[in-house]
Amino acid sequence: MTLAAGLARSALSPFGGVVADRYPRRAVVLWGTAALGALSAAAAALYLTANLTVALLGALGGLRGVIQAASGPALQAALPEAVPDAELLPTAVMLNATASGLARLVFPAAGGALLAIPHQGAAIVFLAVAAAYGLAGVNVARMRLRGVATPAPAGHGWRAMGRNLAEGAGEIRRHRALALALAVGLVCFTVGFPYFSLLPVVAVTNLRIGSVGLGLLYAADGAGGIAGTLVMARLRSQPAALARVQLRSGLLFVAALALLGLGSRLGWTVGTCLAVVACGASSDVLLAVNRVLLLTLSRPAQHGRVMGVAMVGQGLQPVMLLPLTGLAALTSTPTVLMGCAVVVAAGLLGTGGRLIATLAAPAAAQAEWSDGRSPAVEPGCSGLR
Repeated sequence: MTLAAGLARSALSPFGGVVADRYPRRAVVLWGTAALGALSAAAAALYLTANLTVALLGALGGLRGVIQAASGPALQAALPEAVPDAELLPTAVMLNATASGLARLVFPAAGGALLAIPHQGAAIVFLAVAAAYGLAGVNVARMRLRGVATPAPAGHGWRAMGRNLAEGAGEIRRHRALALALAVGLVCFTVGFPYFSLLPVVAVTNLRIGSVGLGLLYAADGAGGIAGTLVMARLRSQPAALARVQLRSGLLFVAALALLGLGSRLGWTVGTCLAVVACGASSDVLLAVNRVLLLTLSRPAQHGRVMGVAMVGQGLQPVMLLPLTGLAALTSTPTVLMGCAVVVAAGLLGTGGRLIATLAAPAAAQAEWSDGRSPAVEPGCSGLR
């Protein structure tokens, strides 16, 4: 189910970015939230009627990925419109990441408790997820955006969407700093962030702490994410400073990932838990800063398409688990974790270092928007005009 959703997201998110730039973003998010809730309710109904099969689970996962690809870029692109001042964008993104950390802290334990209910536990979990989406939909409906970005060029049909997609790709190619920021996110999502999905193997095989210990590792990751994003919630939206914070948090993540691999190899439970806390904190800060950079370096009219391209990496994350688990079977999970740390370090030093150098260069040496302005040096470029 997760693999099907990831494949759909990675393939269709760029088109979802076009949707986010062509249509009102709040409406797109609202319809997406309603569709995800209906999907969870359908899964509950299939389970209660004993009709839920593995094939149907895969189909539901694929549909979930399609919906997320269609509405996810609009959700990310709407953040600058939801804050009253462009300078508050980093704080808004960090607080959004804090909510994600809170979900990782609470939901696994809550889901496990619901699944323990005899006979109908899975159906109750599906219904609880549907109710959560319903509550989110109510909040989205009440959300007030402070402006509307310049729409993508007019036109209808797949040909017009393809033209809009090509325009977004051209904007990324012309703007070197934006392309480098996207590359940083791609490296981290595909090679670094799958560590979270390897935690069950670490808990059961390496540390031998069972399901209770796995719950503690999940809680440690969520707690780290909450702490890291709250500490960094007062960042300023200056691209050069953000790029430096991104590289530093990325290198901290590399060190934490290497410690996670070493601690699990040695069977050191306390050290592994501390490494997971550091992984959660640094990865959430890295992801949040990367999102702020993408929104700051791109024009409001291109926010949806840029975030759609960024979501390709998120979709590839579960896909990358296949080769990583294969390598873990040939070697060991700790070896794979330490190897991922080396690859992420090389990618960060290459792309993150070049991004800092690009943003530090004179404006004349930087790639520009298609209208001749340089977003990396123009104040307030992350807000709507």
